[in-house]
Amino acid sequence: MKTLVLVLVLAMMLMNVKHFRKCMTKKDCRVYDETPNVHAVCCQVNNCN
Repeated sequence: MKTLVLVLVLAMMLMNVKHFRKCMTKKDCRVYDETPNVHAVCCQVNNCN
């Protein structure tokens, strides 16, 4: 049971990294509103509100 939870957490982390990378290369970060933390970092990097 513990391993299943661990795998799920790792999968979510990997998804976040992918999402973040995509966000870093994209100019319009309003697309990424579904993930608030990523959205905030993206907006800082790309200087958009």
